[in-house]
This record gives sequence, structure tokens and C-alpha cells, in this order.
Amino acid sequence: MDKKLKRSRIEEKYFNTGEVIMNYVVGPPNGKPLVFIPGQGMTWEEYTLIMPILADRFEVFAISLRGHGKSSWTPGKYTFNQLGKDVTEFLKRIVGKPAIIVGNSSGGVLTSWLAANSPEWIKAIVLEDPPLFRCDWPNIQTTWVFDMFLGMSRMAIAGGGGYPRFFLEEIGRMAGSAKM
Repeated sequence: MDKKLKRSRIEEKYFNTGEVIMNYVVGPPNGKPLVFIPGQGMTWEEYTLIMPILADRFEVFAISLRGHGKSSWTPGKYTFNQLGKDVTEFLKRIVGKPAIIVGNSSGGVLTSWLAANSPEWIKAIVLEDPPLFRCDWPNIQTTWVFDMFLGMSRMAIAGGGGYPRFFLEEIGRMAGSAKM
């Protein structure tokens, strides 16, 4: 583990929800609990630089969700409802009181889910760039997100023009017709 984390007395641990084992870190109880939830494909290590800075004012926690890092992998079981239940159990059994929840990207979407579905465990939320846009099929086809996906897909194929074409043509086209 990172030397700055160790100096800040932040320890790596595991929590068994009854369905999955979650890998997390926790700092000393120096204030209100502050829980970091990383985005998709990321682990608690995403917060390695910020945790020591905040550890003297907060009891910092950072978790790796199921399917990430050293947490259990459960193929086919990665819905926001399942992740939300995991984090709610973590808040109940490990944190033990309402916490400030900070979520990055899809972790921000999960943080919103927690505020809506487990408000008794939430003191406040901080959303870091969550993708809070419409993404249900077939309605996503009417959004700039889908246009962006199609443009990047065309750019990636042989003869597609690469990033220069994407930025010159696709971004300009999308900016003129964006539906946000």
C-alpha cells in the first residue's frame, strides 16, 4: 500500500456483505465519515492522493465495488440495485452512521441511487461528473451520447480517419445538433 496512506493510518480491509466480499480502505476516526465510490473500472486506489489530505478531518473510506480490484467478481450481477445494496450494507455494518458520499462517474450515479434509496445512511452527497443522461434503449438513439458513440465507432475502423476526422467532423456536427 502507498506510503502516504500508511503514514495517515489508512488501512486496507475486506467486508463480506453475505453475497460479495468488498475490498476497502479506512482511515482513523478523525471526524465525520467520508466515503468515496469510484467509477466503473476503477478501484479504491483512485482516491490514494486525496485520502491522506482529508484523513485528519474526516474518517475516510474508499471502496472497490463488486467486480473491481480485489472485491468479489459476480458475472452478470452488476446492476445499480445490486451495487446499491452492497454499499448500503457497507454503510450500515462498517461505517455505522450517516456519511458524506462522494461518487465519481458511474460512482456518482450510484451515489444518487443511495440518496434516493438509503437516505437514512446519507449525510450529504458529492457527485463528480456522473453520466446522468437518458440511456434506455431505444430512446438513447435520440441523444448526443449515442451520436458520439457512433462517431467514435466510425473513427476506429480501418480507413475511418482516426481522431483528427472525429474531432473535425463529428464533434462539429454534434455541437450543431446536440440534444441534451
